[in-house]
Amino acid sequence: MSGWKAHHLYIENNVASVRLIEKILHERTDIEFLNAREGQIGLDLARQRSPDLVLLDLRLPDLPGLDVLS
Repeated sequence: MSGWKAHHLYIENNVASVRLIEKILHERTDIEFLNAREGQIGLDLARQRSPDLVLLDLRLPDLPGLDVLS
């Protein structure tokens, strides 16, 4: 399936954690990496983009991660 990309959404407000994941995935051309630093923005992105994988911080500045999950 050439041209196919997995969409990964990382809902995380800690910049160091986001940079680490970006560094790990840097050479993966088959993954589109999206980051949201707030729960509501993450929810909006998830609805718009239907990611294949969501990584979620449980301590976000605007919404508890468990609320985002539900």
